[in-house]
Amino acid sequence: MGEKMKIWPLLLTSIFPLQAIATTNDLSEDSAYEESEEYDEEEFEDEDDEEEFEGFYGDEDFISLSTGSKKSLAKAPSVASVITAKQIQQMGVRTLSEVLTRVPGLHVAHSSEIYSPKFIVRGITSNLNPQTLVLVDGSPISSLFRGDRGVVWAGFPVHNIARIEIIRGPGSALHGADAFAGVINIITKGVGDINDTQLGAQFGSFDTVDVWTQTAFELGDLKMSFSAEYNTTNGQNEIIEWDAQTNFDVAGLSPAVSRAPGGVNVGYRGYDVRLDLVYHDFNLKIGFQDLDNVGTGQGAAGALDPDGKLGSEKLLIKAKYQREISEDWNVDLRLSHYRANQRVEKDIYIFPEGAFFGALPDGLIGRPEFFETNDIVQSLFTYSGLEKHQLTIGVGYREQDIYRVKDSNNFSGVMVDVSDTDAIFIPEDGRDNYFAIIQDEYQMAPDWELTAGLRYDKYSDFGSTVNPRLAVVWATNRNLSTKFLYGRAFRAPAFLEQKVKNNPISLGNPDVKPETIDTLETAFNYQASEQLHIDLNVYYFNIDKLIGFLPDEVDNDAAVTQTAQNGGKVKGYGLEAEFSYKASDEFSFLINYAYQKTKDKSTDDKLNGAPKQTLFGQVVWQFSESANLSTQVSYVDKVERNQFDTRPSVDSYVNVSFSLNIDNIFEGFGLQLKASNLFDDDIRDPSDWPTAISPGVNIPNDLPQAGRAVYLSFNKTF
Repeated sequence: MGEKMKIWPLLLTSIFPLQAIATTNDLSEDSAYEESEEYDEEEFEDEDDEEEFEGFYGDEDFISLSTGSKKSLAKAPSVASVITAKQIQQMGVRTLSEVLTRVPGLHVAHSSEIYSPKFIVRGITSNLNPQTLVLVDGSPISSLFRGDRGVVWAGFPVHNIARIEIIRGPGSALHGADAFAGVINIITKGVGDINDTQLGAQFGSFDTVDVWTQTAFELGDLKMSFSAEYNTTNGQNEIIEWDAQTNFDVAGLSPAVSRAPGGVNVGYRGYDVRLDLVYHDFNLKIGFQDLDNVGTGQGAAGALDPDGKLGSEKLLIKAKYQREISEDWNVDLRLSHYRANQRVEKDIYIFPEGAFFGALPDGLIGRPEFFETNDIVQSLFTYSGLEKHQLTIGVGYREQDIYRVKDSNNFSGVMVDVSDTDAIFIPEDGRDNYFAIIQDEYQMAPDWELTAGLRYDKYSDFGSTVNPRLAVVWATNRNLSTKFLYGRAFRAPAFLEQKVKNNPISLGNPDVKPETIDTLETAFNYQASEQLHIDLNVYYFNIDKLIGFLPDEVDNDAAVTQTAQNGGKVKGYGLEAEFSYKASDEFSFLINYAYQKTKDKSTDDKLNGAPKQTLFGQVVWQFSESANLSTQVSYVDKVERNQFDTRPSVDSYVNVSFSLNIDNIFEGFGLQLKASNLFDDDIRDPSDWPTAISPGVNIPNDLPQAGRAVYLSFNKTF
């Protein structure tokens, strides 16, 4: 109870500074307006509607992720951010991970499994990253096997992205499973976003080559757009000095066989193709990604594997029919199909040749492969016939399957194909999910709006769950919006936690239940003028039934395996603030800051893997009509260790980047020069930490990230 009380003074007192400033600025104007004979509630509502906000702020300050319908960020019943294609282009970034570094409270790190990215919201993380839901065009791309986006991620290219909408905080009342710590919706370019034909190419560090094209055209009432992007890179080659095999080599009982010191294996080749078709009220989007030659990072088990290669194909098909069927009713029908796989293109060496003191002359080799599908059908009906209410009612069905599971390994001493046998690492299986949604947006008064929602999910494997939300948005005055938010969310157990078997270390548990989180938030959006915008929010959350792998007891001896269990309870609180200012037509500034403190309630121990503080700043100088210089500075605080880990904290770092953008050097021809980590700072993400069952550290010096990198790109618009 004592820890809970700490956040409430912060929640309550944080309202006064912004209110005082806003009230002082607007007191005389508001008073005169209210006293005038022309004032009435209807006029106030008309002046404050979405059309006026759109004209004042611009489309980049609207979001659909909060309620399913378009709302201004100031009125959206959530803590939200939007990043547009223009902002992405100004930053000069190549991948989604680089874009998300500008979002307060969202830290991008890399996991201890082949460097796949982790999108950590408010410090909530684990070895994997299933607590943040990622959508593409509103459809989840979660892996049923792992719970996150899958181990074969490499990079998500950005030239095909129209905008990114982000919610920090729970979203299960609308989006269902895994909208736990936050939701990221990647909206790809479509008919409304592509006006010309464009060709582009980029070259740079680590033998990187990117090539892209996009175009749009019409055939009668049929509108179409097409975009494609090709990426290849050898990836940064920062050195890992000590790995899991080194721990055996130092015993001196056999010749050293570790590949350390050696560079990380993070190269890849990727294709991204998008097609958008619009015919009257019908929309079809098709996206296909093919990743090849994906390196194994620091190795599947923390032992360097410079030769192993993985691959993955990802196909997303989404059909949508939206129509106003009467004056008061609107229908939105959606169908999506997502299919992904994990391929082994070159043997994965879990440990190198000669490992375990020469007992494995051929090394420990695995070839785990699988395919999975995610199909969703959903109907949403919106009714606006009740005065001051907008009701949304929805039902849907989701089917997820893992099929065609294959594996060959030499765990028994010789290479054996164990596909379709009891020795497979996970059975072919699936789950069904029925769900229902109800949401009411109620305009209680001209300056008060209540959003109340509830979602019911029933799963075929672990049962049902109910997740409510309640949000009050108060237009405190013309410039200040104040939000009071509550939400509950859940994370569905991944099959890795439920069904994995024949693993010498970690085992699944079919009885494991979903994780749950309850979050309280207070947020302020203050538009001091057309030039100055300030956002501030504070939050507190409680996580229950956190899933972890706990040691198994074997005849009172030391544990040799661990099994997934519900047991963790986590509490956390923090704040996020953002200040944006357009000083003139030439200069604009953005600064944001985030602080979080997250602990295990049972042990009072820190939750691993995330920094306590982050700070981001950006300056854009538009020094001519067709040229600008964007400079970004990211400060990431040190990352502290847990009770089992005696290593010093992971050092803080500063990453300085810039992007020079010049349009129309010649007619329709543009150029961009980008440099990241300009001062070559030593950036590291935390490696796997010790546990009760595994007290050793595979990579004691953590995971080195890319040093200085420079890229030059060209584009031609026709």
